[in-house]
Amino acid sequence: MNEKKILNLTTLSSIDLLFKTIFEMLVLVVVTNLFGTEVVGKIGIATGVFVFIAYLAFSPETYLLKEINKIQKNLAMYYQVFSLFWIFRFIVLLLLIIIISTYFFMEKGNELALIFLVISLIQLIKIYQQSIYEFYYVTYQQKIVVIQGIAFKIFFTLLLGVIYLKPSLNIFLLIYFLSYFVPLIYWLYDSKKRFAKKDISITLVDVKGMFLELKDFSIWDHLIKSSLNAMYRIDTFILFLFLSPLQIGYYTLALSISNYFQIIPQFFQKALVLFFDKEVSNGALLKKSLKANLIVNVIQVLAFLILGKIAIEMIFNTNTDEVYRISLILIVAVSIFNIVRPYQSLLINLTTMKNLFIKIYLPILGWSVVSLLTFVYMWGIDGALISKLLTFVFLSLLLIKMSNNIKVGIK
Repeated sequence: MNEKKILNLTTLSSIDLLFKTIFEMLVLVVVTNLFGTEVVGKIGIATGVFVFIAYLAFSPETYLLKEINKIQKNLAMYYQVFSLFWIFRFIVLLLLIIIISTYFFMEKGNELALIFLVISLIQLIKIYQQSIYEFYYVTYQQKIVVIQGIAFKIFFTLLLGVIYLKPSLNIFLLIYFLSYFVPLIYWLYDSKKRFAKKDISITLVDVKGMFLELKDFSIWDHLIKSSLNAMYRIDTFILFLFLSPLQIGYYTLALSISNYFQIIPQFFQKALVLFFDKEVSNGALLKKSLKANLIVNVIQVLAFLILGKIAIEMIFNTNTDEVYRISLILIVAVSIFNIVRPYQSLLINLTTMKNLFIKIYLPILGWSVVSLLTFVYMWGIDGALISKLLTFVFLSLLLIKMSNNIKVGIK
């Protein structure tokens, strides 16, 4: 895959991520201004609980991008097999969501149960969509995903304006759900038309062989991504054990704001995974990428330090000082990891995903959960912030240490 295609792929992917993040922020603006920060907190709780469900959402199709040239001849067969797997995965996770929603309904009341059900279904649909998108990426049709995705987001953003005419949480949740469900139906239809072939016959031997081929990368890749997602989002679930939805609402808003500060570093990381080569010296490229990441993240933190409070006050009807304080600390924590993301990109090429998970992400996830439980119990939201800062510091140090152990020098 040449450099131009790599940059096109990563650039379009980042544009798509930007519009998704903007849409999610607009959703929080609507919720905060019309229904209050407490409802935002309940959305945060739902997202935090879904972190555990996401561990079961194994996504074998991530292998496709890694072996983009190898799988081209059998792409239709991969699509057929994965389609069956996606349906099975969807049914299993849907049943789990219904069980947890029933528990919330019985123990926590109708509103939290309904919010959890809708938010979890949306998260499940996102996973399904992302699985489908991989086939567009490996066939260099990512522009279709971005353009259609932006069109859907613009339409449903305008539709959210209806809520201001007659504020209703139920109508909002319906529109929010449809903003993901309708595109899913479209992508299911379009992807089948593009990638499926009627004359392909698939045997159990084919399926078994395919998953054996995937297991060394996809399983561990999934566990790493799920663990990193947990480090970002499990806070709200832990806070739910000790604090009120209003306090969790402040934290959820701040967490969403900090998501913006990952877009550019994620763009660099996706490109670097493809540029790094296990057969050549990567020191010079690593040095340049670390320098670029440092500059970008320092600028981002300074920009928020100066303008963040004003922006929050203008956009959200909430406790500006508290949301700004939490956001600033979360952004610093995220920026620490953002700076060393090139090490992760490098290690993906120089070691196994299993090695990365067992030696880095598993122990850091364990620390994150234990420290959150302990610190939140002792200090509330401040405890969560201390845990988050230390988690990303430790994660960054372990990534650097492993890189040094395999003798990747910066010259």
